[in-house]
Amino acid sequence: MQNGNTSRNLSRLIGLVLTLGCVAAQARTLGVTLDAGTMGLGADIGTQLIQNTLDLRAGFTRWSYSRSGIYSKNGNSIPYTGNVVLSGIPVLLDWMPFHGAFRITAGVFDNRTNFSIDATPAPGSTITINGNPYPEAEVGSFTGTLDYHRKVEPYLGLGWGNLAPKHHGFVYNVDLGVIFTGSPTVSLYASNPTNNATLSSDVASAQASAQNSANSARMWPLIQIGLGYAF
Repeated sequence: MQNGNTSRNLSRLIGLVLTLGCVAAQARTLGVTLDAGTMGLGADIGTQLIQNTLDLRAGFTRWSYSRSGIYSKNGNSIPYTGNVVLSGIPVLLDWMPFHGAFRITAGVFDNRTNFSIDATPAPGSTITINGNPYPEAEVGSFTGTLDYHRKVEPYLGLGWGNLAPKHHGFVYNVDLGVIFTGSPTVSLYASNPTNNATLSSDVASAQASAQNSANSARMWPLIQIGLGYAF
């Protein structure tokens, strides 16, 4: 499934490259940067629509990592391993009101970010869910996801740099902004091989608690720096 998403993202990026290439053929300037930031590693391409005033930019970012910890809020003590995949395709307009390096940026992100956890207890261990202890044999497998269902999300920010200057040469790119993601959806699932009704109720309570915490995460900060060349 992840490979399928990567292929679709790559196809979108190729389409954006071809589109920008056609625009750049008229503008005669195309800038490319390699980027790093809070959404991971990636690349941007950009071209001018109005010289030193308005640029069109698109790109691709991706990063994945894992972490382990213990979720210990509201009567829970649940060891887990989490996997995070940050991925997105931005399509942005850069407006340079003073015809210099400073710009105001607005656009959209095709956001493919998702989080998954595995909190399955180790054999013979006990975990606490909603204040009640449960042995591994009662819990079975215990997994969860956090997903943003609104995939196309607005972006607003400030920045410095011009990917499509009048003359060819090295360019830089700095972005400080916010992706308006909306609230994610949290899902928790225990296989519950003994069909323990109290466990089912406690898992539902833990999910509601986690969802309540996630409801405040409606925005994702974007800090990104890139270096590249304008052709």
